[in-house]
Amino acid sequence: MASKNLLDVLASNGALSLEDVSKVKAEAKRKGVAPEDVLYEKGLDEYIVLDAKSEIFGVPVKKLAGTKSAFGLLKSIPEESARFYKFVPIGESADGYFEVGMVHPDDVSAQQALKFISARLQKPLRIFLISPSDFKSIIGEYKSIGGEVNRALTEFERESQSDISFAALEANKVDENILTEEGPITKIVDVIVKHGVEGRASDIHIEPSR
Repeated sequence: MASKNLLDVLASNGALSLEDVSKVKAEAKRKGVAPEDVLYEKGLDEYIVLDAKSEIFGVPVKKLAGTKSAFGLLKSIPEESARFYKFVPIGESADGYFEVGMVHPDDVSAQQALKFISARLQKPLRIFLISPSDFKSIIGEYKSIGGEVNRALTEFERESQSDISFAALEANKVDENILTEEGPITKIVDVIVKHGVEGRASDIHIEPSR
């Protein structure tokens, strides 16, 4: 456990006054939240907080600045785990390390989960501190591909409800209708391939689900 206190470090670095520290402590206690959350609510720069946490935990800060996580990396950590433990995949280093960004590197349960992921991937991990904003940005990447596929599926279901009429058959418009029905399927494939290309994935796997 870290021997330094976040608020004390921020005060010693000149980011907070002693009066600010007292107010933040009181507000955090009243709301039942961590002092860090109060600091963010008050608009203190995220990276000032991160630098202080880096000093406490000895974990380097990684500024993602809107950088997207590669499609191939996202599948390495399930979205549910990423949301629960507040960590996301952010890269793979040239020396073979799987890089993970954590909001709370002192979370023991998150550390245990990462050990399991490291064993499953058979790769050593390199941990970085990331801001809440960068975390939300990467989490949004999980929803990006899912949302686009769902929209394409909805369109497919809507269009598939219209049957090919006998009049269309007699008018030799069967091919045109079939092509129309296949349009949404093509869009689904396009979405998946697009995300794979953007994320420089080496391959794409589609797994059946219930």
